[in-house]
Amino acid sequence: MGISNRLVRVSDKGGDMLHRRWAIRVAVFSLALVVGPARVARASTIFFDDFESNAYGLNASLNNWTVSSGTVDVVGSGFFGLCVGSPTPAHCVDTDGSSGQAGTITRGPFSLAAGSYALSFWASGNQRDSLTNELEASVASAVLDVPLVGSAPGQFYTLNFTLASLTSVSVAFHEIGGAGITVNDNVGILLDNVTLSSSQAAPVPEPASLVMLGTGLLGVAARRRRRKAATKV
Repeated sequence: MGISNRLVRVSDKGGDMLHRRWAIRVAVFSLALVVGPARVARASTIFFDDFESNAYGLNASLNNWTVSSGTVDVVGSGFFGLCVGSPTPAHCVDTDGSSGQAGTITRGPFSLAAGSYALSFWASGNQRDSLTNELEASVASAVLDVPLVGSAPGQFYTLNFTLASLTSVSVAFHEIGGAGITVNDNVGILLDNVTLSSSQAAPVPEPASLVMLGTGLLGVAARRRRRKAATKV
């Protein structure tokens, strides 16, 4: 009996130490979750267009876009040898068509919830002369003007904007004039790889949920302690 009692007391002591260690670990784990980042940003694509589905042509129409107030051309590696440097060089849009009047291309409308968004696109100079053209990208009330000399290599540009409430928006591109800027000469900035995306936050568990998680882990530790004590008795 004396030996048995001593075993029980030793087992109880060991179980209490194990229980305290589990409690400390659970508390640290729960605290790390509470004080960690509250939200995680995730990008979600609303639409992407590399114009690869369009046929080559002067004064062309575009799939999923409306062309107004002038014209645009669909050019590429197989038609005028343009779009050099684009990730998808087979097709791109010459934003100043062949009618003497640069057109506006519009896509939408899109119903967007409150939040942060980005419009990105690839653009290069016209690659045919040394004049400067300027492309204006717009969505909602946000505007980005990109002036490029004819020899400018292609690169990506991004227009970030935020909506305060549910809003119907359209994406538009068109060439604009100005001092030292050439427009309506049938030679325009080349446009490709247009993406509209949103940046949304994914919620993490509320503090109350974390407390419940910690309590559950403590319960598991207590049950293990009791089972080990009973086995040694």
